[in-house]
Amino acid sequence: MDLGRIKVYRLGPIAAFDKSAHSVSQILFSNYFARFGVESFIYLRSLEPERGVEQLEEFLGVKFSENLRVFTTVKHKGISTAINFSRLVRDVLKNRNSLNVIFLSKASHVLQLRWLKRVANVRIVFENHQTKPFTEAAASSDLNYVVCPEVYRELSKELPHVKLWNYHYPLGDFLFQPVKRLREKERYLLGYLGSLLPEKGLAFLVSALKRLPEFDLLVVGGNERQVSEVRIIAEREGVSVRVRFTGFVPQREIPRVLSGVDIMVAPFTQEQRTIPLKVYEYMALGKPVISSGIEAVRVVAGDLFGYFSPGSTEEFVSVLRSTVKRVDETNRKTEAMRRKAESFRWSNVIKRVLDDVLEVS
Repeated sequence: MDLGRIKVYRLGPIAAFDKSAHSVSQILFSNYFARFGVESFIYLRSLEPERGVEQLEEFLGVKFSENLRVFTTVKHKGISTAINFSRLVRDVLKNRNSLNVIFLSKASHVLQLRWLKRVANVRIVFENHQTKPFTEAAASSDLNYVVCPEVYRELSKELPHVKLWNYHYPLGDFLFQPVKRLREKERYLLGYLGSLLPEKGLAFLVSALKRLPEFDLLVVGGNERQVSEVRIIAEREGVSVRVRFTGFVPQREIPRVLSGVDIMVAPFTQEQRTIPLKVYEYMALGKPVISSGIEAVRVVAGDLFGYFSPGSTEEFVSVLRSTVKRVDETNRKTEAMRRKAESFRWSNVIKRVLDDVLEVS
């Protein structure tokens, strides 16, 4: 693989300083390409452009590679879009003798930029993180990654270049922790990591604590409004003294903040139809995981999590109590999960994605 002839581009998330999981992951993805040795470009609209790249690194808790070219524009969405499109086109045409791989996560961007394939050596990769097939954009792309199993089944019947992206989140080396073997004790600490949107199931998890007096909960992530909403639910359910919130935590701080957690929980509702990014992080952290048994989780974790039906308090309580009673079985499963997580280490994911791109080039 001649990395010197490949250049990777991304029209980034709406705001560089957005705390959403996808905003953070898209920036990190570009950085991991750069760390792998592929010159990478990302074009962002920043909510605070005056902060610059140094502040963006501080915000994310990472150090960017020298191979990553970060361009931030103004706060105004329309002006920023025009500037970023212009910059991307300029850079692609300037590097027309390279293999230019453009990663796009909006169908409209695919349709607007597909003409570049006629004038330069360009491959368009459409990352569809939604629950719609966007058939025209999919047909206009050289490679389609989809993270909704239903969309994958629909598109793969018609198009040859569609992959279910159940390896799409490259994990930083710092997230990989030794297995923390579970042991029986009087009190346990549950952990949740990620955004606090309704489909993530935090309301269910907090309510279920009423049935689990020996368990406390640490909630890592979410913005101030989301934390406030979940805190109100905890107070209403009478469990607020057993629930602690950290708010948003930079990537590198995650293992430290979760170090005291015994079991991670992913209580997704049926509304979660795309593969959640937190599943990958949970697997790397080396702790037992309990999750609702939705398809979007199973296609990544297989049978290595403990599963319950979404919204079923009875099943959740049963699976959780079984997890802490059958510690030998739980620890064997956790060790197997941690071994599987190695396939999501950033270098392994980037190599696999580059293999996918070269396969269609």
